Amino acid sequence: MLCCGLAVARDAGGCRVTLRSCGPSSGSLCCIVASEARDAAGLAIMDPLREANGTFALNLLKILGEDSSKNVFFSPMSISSSLAMVFMGAKGNTASQMAQALSLDKCSGNGGGDVHQGFQSLLTEVNKTGTQYLLKTANKLFGEKTCDLLASFKVPCRKFYEAEMEELDFKGDTEQSRQHINTWVAKKTEDKIQELLSPGAVNSDTVLVLVNAIYFKGNWEKQFDKEDTREMPFKVSKNEEKPVQMMFKKSTFKTTYIGEIFTKILLLPYAGNELNMIIMLPDEHVELKTVEKEITYENFIEWTRLDMMDEEEVEVFLPRFKLEENYDMKDFLCKLGMTDAFEDRADFSGISSKHGLSLSKVVHKSFVEVNEEGTEAAAATAGIMLLRLAIMDPLREANGTFALNLLKILGEDSSKNVFFSPMSISSSLAMVFMGAKGNTASQMAQALSLDKCSGNGGGDVHQGFQSLLTEVNKTGTQYLLKTANRLFAEKTCDLLASFKDSCRKFYEAEMEELDFKGDTEQSRQHINTWVAKKTEDKITELLSRESVNSDTVLVLVNAIYFKGNWEKQFNKKDTREKPFKVSKRTTTPPGATKHCSGKITILTLLEKQQRADNCVMNAWLMVGAQ
Repeated sequence: MLCCGLAVARDAGGCRVTLRSCGPSSGSLCCIVASEARDAAGLAIMDPLREANGTFALNLLKILGEDSSKNVFFSPMSISSSLAMVFMGAKGNTASQMAQALSLDKCSGNGGGDVHQGFQSLLTEVNKTGTQYLLKTANKLFGEKTCDLLASFKVPCRKFYEAEMEELDFKGDTEQSRQHINTWVAKKTEDKIQELLSPGAVNSDTVLVLVNAIYFKGNWEKQFDKEDTREMPFKVSKNEEKPVQMMFKKSTFKTTYIGEIFTKILLLPYAGNELNMIIMLPDEHVELKTVEKEITYENFIEWTRLDMMDEEEVEVFLPRFKLEENYDMKDFLCKLGMTDAFEDRADFSGISSKHGLSLSKVVHKSFVEVNEEGTEAAAATAGIMLLRLAIMDPLREANGTFALNLLKILGEDSSKNVFFSPMSISSSLAMVFMGAKGNTASQMAQALSLDKCSGNGGGDVHQGFQSLLTEVNKTGTQYLLKTANRLFAEKTCDLLASFKDSCRKFYEAEMEELDFKGDTEQSRQHINTWVAKKTEDKITELLSRESVNSDTVLVLVNAIYFKGNWEKQFNKKDTREKPFKVSKRTTTPPGATKHCSGKITILTLLEKQQRADNCVMNAWLMVGAQ
């Protein structure tokens, strides 16, 4: 199965079909543009890859289809082609996870030659000429001109994926680079995919964008007559109908019925009979998600065997439809087990000798239009890679400078102890900073030392915090370090969607509406309860009674918690009372030191050694003064 595009339509803007031979029925459908697997010489190496790509397509379909209220259309071939180039440079656990997520572990050698030779044969098959349809795909590497990629990566990309590399100036002219990539994609998809990379998708830290574009246009072998198309009611739910332009065709087609899933299958061939649209139509009482659960690669191949289908006359009612979808693939790929590729621990040492290279996002955009003549479809995928440490380094410096500046001010009173978390303070204020403009923003940038990060209030600061929060909250460590952000807003106050969306994206800060006006005390207690939960009940009264009132509009909260055991623990038996010098003339037991005016200073930085001896900036800063 060569799956070029896969769609699930659930509403009138999508696609449903009525097969009518004995009587009317209607329901949701799954339509796939696919070619039959053939035993032609030279395609033996593609067989494992066909199975891998087919399995990946169906696994991804199940995840994308979890939201039953939305239509789904994507090109698994475009996604897998783009990520296969990324996979070529992956090593260790990163490669193992990618192989599993893309089902490439079904191909021998995992990251070895079989996978990439298979894609080489697949691309040759897709781009062949002399067909009655137009199907073409293209790959391209867009690299930062100041970053040297390994020749051992670029050469195989050119050999197996026909992907030439073009150098762009992401650092100096990010917007021009973004537009250039979008122009290339638009050209390769006949202008059907025009804005693959939205503003902000790439930035000055982008090192490499790996792009695949695919385009298909084919006429039906048996076209629908436009004169038979008319407006008809279309059932979109049990209780709702909408009018649609319904196409009609009465002819002989290959069909079958799969009793185990109560589903009809219809093949609508394109001119030349090499490619088909395969339509799966569950019976009216069967939900599509029930069918989706049963779809596996093996089942699908068995269900669509041509020798098991009957040629019969059917009446096909199919709406004219157009779908355009846009996906940020990161969460979906993570659900498939591909997590390390997006983290600091990613190992892409096969792409560049520089450490800290990881995927920042994978974006996919698709288009399909079905009418009386046939089908036109296009899709594009971009894997965007950056040097994650490059993003975090300026923020580390900014947070470190802010921490030490604040330490000096808090430590001015030499009679008091000092303990604070600069990361908690800066995280909370960074969300406030996101909404600041003009002189307010300039002052905040200076106070928080964020003027050390490029763009001040721009993407670099907040992308840096996004990376920092990911690093802090990672699992699988021998210590517990976690942080959380939250917005608590007055329910009668409308905050800008652009602000809320950015807080959610960069700080994982969801917004919760409270009734500060009507019940201030309940709102205060609710926030304190949230903080206590996030800090394992160590911070139980963050907001005192006077801190919020009926005029409060928004409270932006950060909570952080750490617990770690010493690598070399102290023996409790060795702990004993000893005299402690707190001034030149006074010696006091430790239990009484809080009453003395002497001073000790303890500075603790929680660091994590990274490759190339880079360190994560301090999460905590502790100063004791007595």
